[in-house]
Amino acid sequence: MLYHSREVHRESRLAYLLVTISAGLLIWGFLLTDQTFMATRTKLLLLAAGAVPGVFLFYRIWKGRQGIYTVFFYGMLTGAAVSFPGVMIANYYWRDPAFEQVSLPVLETGNKSKRKRACRTPYAVVNYAGVNKRIFFPCSYEQSIHHFSVVQLEIQEGLLGFPVFFRSILIAPNK
Repeated sequence: MLYHSREVHRESRLAYLLVTISAGLLIWGFLLTDQTFMATRTKLLLLAAGAVPGVFLFYRIWKGRQGIYTVFFYGMLTGAAVSFPGVMIANYYWRDPAFEQVSLPVLETGNKSKRKRACRTPYAVVNYAGVNKRIFFPCSYEQSIHHFSVVQLEIQEGLLGFPVFFRSILIAPNK
């Protein structure tokens, strides 16, 4: 009986460690999407591409020892934490060193909800390669963001073909 409880305790610690690492990787992947032009559909497909095999793997490992919801949760989280951040990290960090400077018209402006911060983060929505993207700016633009009509970006081609942008500048204020 003592052996069984030690094994269950060791398995629980391993599961918590796996969840922590997986959550960290997913957060890293989503932070990289802030500077990547990628359709939402593509992001969801990447998440599902890892989640389905992850659920199957955890089902095979924990067959009969864990509930279906536990298997589903751990499988989805760890599976998605392999495929999604893997693609985002490869695309972002191994990109073409050549860049292109583009000026894009602002489609919409706004501020993120305030919550507990003093600044409501300003953003401008632009479209590049058929993907609408919110570009966030410093708090100093909070009141004046709606006066700008063009965003200038430096864009590099990612390893997997998803454009990555840097140095966003608001230009051409409306009159």
